[in-house]
Amino acid sequence: MAFNRLEELAKVVAWLDSARWSKENQESLIWQSSTSSSPSQEVLVHWLTYITDIQRPWQDVWKSGTSIFREIVKSFSTTNFQSKTINDTKRKVRDFLDDFKTGRPKAGKVRTFKYGNIKYTPRYPDQHTFIERTLIILADQYEKDFIKFIGESIKRWEQDHQGLYHVAFDLYLLTYSKLDLNITVKSLNNKKRHETLYSKWDRFGYKRLWAALRDYRKARNYLQLTRQGLCKAFGQKEGNRLYKIWTKKSNFAFNLLELPGDVWNINFMQRVVKPLTDNLGLQIKKSWGASYIAREIYEKMTTKLFYPEQLDISFDLSAKACENEDCDLCPFGKHELRDLCLSDTSAARNKYCPILLGTCQYRMVCDPTNCPVVNGIGKGLCTSSS
Repeated sequence: MAFNRLEELAKVVAWLDSARWSKENQESLIWQSSTSSSPSQEVLVHWLTYITDIQRPWQDVWKSGTSIFREIVKSFSTTNFQSKTINDTKRKVRDFLDDFKTGRPKAGKVRTFKYGNIKYTPRYPDQHTFIERTLIILADQYEKDFIKFIGESIKRWEQDHQGLYHVAFDLYLLTYSKLDLNITVKSLNNKKRHETLYSKWDRFGYKRLWAALRDYRKARNYLQLTRQGLCKAFGQKEGNRLYKIWTKKSNFAFNLLELPGDVWNINFMQRVVKPLTDNLGLQIKKSWGASYIAREIYEKMTTKLFYPEQLDISFDLSAKACENEDCDLCPFGKHELRDLCLSDTSAARNKYCPILLGTCQYRMVCDPTNCPVVNGIGKGLCTSSS
């Protein structure tokens, strides 16, 4: 019975995720790319913004932060960083970034980025280090082109059965690793060195890395930017070939994406998922993070009705429905939702689903044929429902 209930959970999660990434919903995302920047510049702006997306109001991060990073990236792309050594590049990039910061470096103090009247202060000092490291390596090795970096990684690992994991590790080396820059560059350019380091890497726990990488695989606007950027960096034929590998091959598939594992994911695990797994023979340890739990559940299930990253719908569900105690709208709650459902009426045609709008603010046109709510799937799964 527990497996049946877990399968119900998986079906509803997959349904919510399909709404999250629907065309209608993506058109309403909080941040849209700029037409004044190149595709590679826009994806790099997104990557840098995500580095600082921690314990900050999203308005600050994705409005003020994005605006400043867009100007930094535009200037970065036209600045000459040519150097004989990567240490020389490091010095030039530091000087370049200093022009966008207020004050002087001071131990323990987080400096503020500034452009015009816009100011933005990252939450932690090491976020400055991550940004700096990213730009140093891109300037020294990849012609300041972030999508070229991704394309080289896709090409390098296109035959590996864990291709997406290796791309994730390359991105980790680019930004979050504490390895010496010279060793990092050698590891990015040598598969044997890379595999030695990769074998010791724990891929769980890098929330912003997996959240950004997820966007590059699932978000329509980033897929379009990635394709354009690959064609610009590698030529039309090779760029399209790499894009096809990225979006079609099984070793870069969605099921390899890890759940970012933020606090909303953890809350959802405790409220809905853990009570089901207690009866599965799957003992969830207190030390396990949400992303590890999601992967364990996926591997345990015989019928793959969802993949781990899809549980990130809990980011929206928990923050919007659970925090407001909107249990009467939740597909995991105890309440009968058919009275709110449009599926039995002619009004359903071309109308947004009220359940999705009410719980997660997702915009997706009602589709009775693929709706779990119609059949009561998922009802009563939440242990905290009132």
